[in-house]
Amino acid sequence: HQGFAELAGVEQGFHLAVAGIEAAHEADRDEPAAGCLLVLSGLNERLLTQLRNTGALDHLGAENVFAARPNVGESLQAGLRRAREWQESQ
Repeated sequence: HQGFAELAGVEQGFHLAVAGIEAAHEADRDEPAAGCLLVLSGLNERLLTQLRNTGALDHLGAENVFAARPNVGESLQAGLRRAREWQESQ
């Protein structure tokens, strides 16, 4: 089964997003999710910094994390392209 999850980090959801990412990171460390990919898009600089500082960015893979961009939907489209590329490689 091929999986894909999309999570958009927004300022209001910053703490919730970080808590969710940390929980996913812990769960994956205990039992890696085979056949799944987590792609994050729309992340603001504060959230990106938190991911870098905690080491979560290294675990997730920078190629799977997309910062917010000025044009609405641009980050989401980049994330979806990445997910499609990954699915095709499976």
